[in-house]
Amino acid sequence: MSKPSSSISLPANWPTFARKALLHAASMAHLMLAHTQSWAADSPIERVRLKSRLDDAERETSLLREQIRLLRGRLADLRMIGNSCYIHASAY
Repeated sequence: MSKPSSSISLPANWPTFARKALLHAASMAHLMLAHTQSWAADSPIERVRLKSRLDDAERETSLLREQIRLLRGRLADLRMIGNSCYIHASAY
């Protein structure tokens, strides 16, 4: 999902206060997005709830597509036919 703050790479020559300010701003933006999404999911307005559900479904779809892309790439890298440990199903 999102990187932990310790793994976000920032320019080394930035002063400490600037690095901390950027990380605090990113954290606040993340908090506001999470709050807005939770409000929309529990909204008394049906249109807002439906839009929230649609956004959730689109997010899940994009994550699943990314997983499929990664898995296809890994499967393409496998060279099972040339592997001496591989026994084809027709050999049985």
